[in-house]
Amino acid sequence: MSKAWVDESKEGHVAMKDFDVNGDGIVDNAEMLAGLKSIRAPTDRERLTNDILNTSVMSALVGGFALGSLSPPGDKNLDKYVYICAYVAVHACTCSALTSAFLYAAVNGMADAAVAGWAAKNWPLLALPMMKFVVGTMCYMTSVILTSYRDLGGAESLEKWQKLALFIGVMSVAMVWGAFFWIRRSMAAAPKTAPAGP
Repeated sequence: MSKAWVDESKEGHVAMKDFDVNGDGIVDNAEMLAGLKSIRAPTDRERLTNDILNTSVMSALVGGFALGSLSPPGDKNLDKYVYICAYVAVHACTCSALTSAFLYAAVNGMADAAVAGWAAKNWPLLALPMMKFVVGTMCYMTSVILTSYRDLGGAESLEKWQKLALFIGVMSVAMVWGAFFWIRRSMAAAPKTAPAGP
C-alpha cells in the first residue's frame, strides 16, 4: 500500500492534508483516489462531447497516417512486424473514431439532466475510444521506429544514423508516457476550486 505524509505547510492550496480524511497524518490509496475524484470537473454535455470529438479527430488522423504507411511486407520478419503494427494502428484508430461517432450521437441526443447519470453508469464505454486510440497510436509509433530501423540498416555507413533514429523513436514514446504520468500526478495537487480573484 502506498502512503503519503501530510504536508501542513501548504496553506490555501490543495495539499495532501486535504486528502487525509481520517486525520491520521497519512494519505492512503483510498483517500488519494477519493481526493482525485473530488478535483474532477462535473460531467456535462459540453465536456463529454468535447472529449468524444477530440478523440475521434485524433484517431482519424493517426489512422490515416498508419493506412498511408501500409504496404505489402517483404520476406524479412522485421517487414512483417512493421506491417502488423501499422495494420493494428489502422484498425484500432478506426474503431476509436467510429465508436466516438456513435457516442457523440448518443450524448448529443440526450436530455441535459440525463447526461451525467448515463456517463457515470457507462464509463467503460466512454473510456473505450481513448483506450483504442492509445493502442493505435503506440502501434503506429512502433511501426515508424521499426521502419526507420529497417530502412537505415542496409549499409555500414548508415549504422550511426540507424542508432540515432532508434534512440529518437524510443525517447519519443518514453516522453509520451512520461507526460501522461506527469499529468496524472499533477492532478493530485490541483486546486479543487479556482483561486479567488484580486
